[in-house]
Amino acid sequence: MKLSVIIPCYNEKDTVLDIARKVIAVEIPAEKEIIVVDDCSTDGSGELIRDALDGLATVIRHERNRGKGAAIRTGLARAAGDYVIIQDADLELDPEDYRLLLEPVRRGIADVVFGTRMINYDYHHTIQGSSADRAVFLASIVLNFTVNLLFTATLTDVMIGYKLIRTDIFRSLDIRSDGFDIEVEIAAKLLRRGHRIHEVPVRYYPRRFDEGKKIGWRDVPRIFWSLLRYRFRG
Repeated sequence: MKLSVIIPCYNEKDTVLDIARKVIAVEIPAEKEIIVVDDCSTDGSGELIRDALDGLATVIRHERNRGKGAAIRTGLARAAGDYVIIQDADLELDPEDYRLLLEPVRRGIADVVFGTRMINYDYHHTIQGSSADRAVFLASIVLNFTVNLLFTATLTDVMIGYKLIRTDIFRSLDIRSDGFDIEVEIAAKLLRRGHRIHEVPVRYYPRRFDEGKKIGWRDVPRIFWSLLRYRFRG
């Protein structure tokens, strides 16, 4: 089995090389390919990636900033693996958990696996954050409730970055979102088409907005609107 790891990156010069090296180093029961999509970074991330990962990863650059969803689509078009996983360019999620995500696939019981931060998660980190951190966290709780209500599902963490999906299924979803609403589009289309989403707990090391966190409360209305659109209009 071959796993394609797509790393969308926008202005993450302080973390992108660390996370890329972790992905390279992790030992999993699969061949790996790494695809880094530099979404027109302006902080030098792109130059760091190209210099340090030459020969170790496929590096693609957008000539204008298009958003996380667009970066994932670009990476998906180049993926040659049997399965694809999304790896954010920060350090909130640990590639060592790939083994946990791959286990249901290895056992033949799942083609779609989401990580979840909501099981065995220490909420103290979020409670101690800023009001904006807490607002986004609470919005994710409401979002999960809404997804489960609309789709009669039992997901615990729709907005998780770790989504492991069989490549042909992922491509069949015809993803259109450019921004962070790609997370709900993926979940909504999988659920509408009857795919079972298997969840496994993963470790989570949250960063705050003052540390560079990208998604914010301004993204929340668009995310909820996208959820409703993909539930009722496809």
